[in-house]
Amino acid sequence: MTPVWVLLVVAVITALGGAAVGAFINDRGARTREALAWDRELERERVRHAREDSAREHEDWQRTFDERRIAYRDMLAAVETALHEYGRQLHISPEIWDPYDHVTASLNQFSVVQIFGSTEVVRLVGECWKHIVMTHVAAAQVSKEPDEAVEDLRREIVALHSAQQEFLMGVRSDLGIARLPTTG
Repeated sequence: MTPVWVLLVVAVITALGGAAVGAFINDRGARTREALAWDRELERERVRHAREDSAREHEDWQRTFDERRIAYRDMLAAVETALHEYGRQLHISPEIWDPYDHVTASLNQFSVVQIFGSTEVVRLVGECWKHIVMTHVAAAQVSKEPDEAVEDLRREIVALHSAQQEFLMGVRSDLGIARLPTTG
């Protein structure tokens, strides 16, 4: 027969060993659950940050698009005003014409387009601005030499109008606006 103290020692060792193994298994399970919960939380954070970044990028893109649209609109208005005023000079007496400096006004708008505009549209605006300068020079000559300068002014107005139309088509393309249907 086995002495009682051996049975008690075996029982204590078994109980302690079982408790240790149980604690180990429980701890391992808790660590695994915690790791899975941590991974899920990290994934949620990544998704949330990606969504916020996407929204922020869209807002930045929209803000830039709006600034670009406004810059294009203002430059088109400056070119249109210059065309109107220089065209008006053809129909009034050179002595009473008071030239407004469309060069400076359009340069201010050109500077804004250079900041927000696409490369192609900036090139087209540069052409418009060059023709505004050339038209202004021709307009200034009308009061000095009316006969010769009027034809030069007409040619420059036609060139400016052509540059304006190219600029308008470039703006429509850059902003993703469909081309206008052609008539006829």
